[in-house]
Formats: sequence, C-alpha cells, structure tokens
Amino acid sequence: MFGDGSSSPDVTTGPISGSAKVYRDGGPFRRVSLTNGEHVDLYATSGPYTDAAATIDLRAGLPGLRADWVAERAGNAGGTTTQWGYAKAGVITEEMRFVAIRESRSAEFVRAEVAAGRA
Repeated sequence: MFGDGSSSPDVTTGPISGSAKVYRDGGPFRRVSLTNGEHVDLYATSGPYTDAAATIDLRAGLPGLRADWVAERAGNAGGTTTQWGYAKAGVITEEMRFVAIRESRSAEFVRAEVAAGRA
C-alpha cells in the first residue's frame, strides 16, 4: 500500500528507446529519430518521468509548474482569475503560451480562441 510506507507503486521512468526528451521554446518535446536520418519533434505528454536528468520522488509529487505564473499575474486584468477573463481583457497568460507551444500556434491565436469561447 502506498501511503503507509510499506511499499511503493511501480512507475516507468527514464528515456524511451528511439527518442530523446528535448525542450524547445520552453516546452517539452519528444525528438523521434526517423529511418532517413531526420527527426520529428512531438509534444511530450510524459512530464518529467522520461527525462533522464529528472529526479522522480513519488511522495513529493510533481513540481508546481504554474505556481510562479499565477503569482506573477496576481491583480492583473481587473481582478479576474480565469483564463477566459484574462483572454477577454487582452492578456496572454503563461498557460496560453504553453498551449501555443504545444499546439504550434501563436500565443495571440490561443488568446483569441479562449476569449471567443472556442478554446
């Protein structure tokens, strides 16, 4: 049972064969080697678990990726606290930038879609 210290769950960590974790434009990507010698970068959804440089501690949990983002914008855009409110006020948040990188779109495109209620 995890939680009482008697054992811990099995979790797969470390690199994935045939690819490497890379960080591009602030976002995590999986660089997959192709048979023609080229590569393609795909958005990595595995978090730090497949990063060879990461230290995984299941009891401590994942680092708070958004904590600094939320703290930095406290009080912006007339007291709004939602992504929709920020987007309608013309504010591009770090969360919107994160999505833009992941989706290969501009941050302004993501902001406009959120403001329009489509994302």
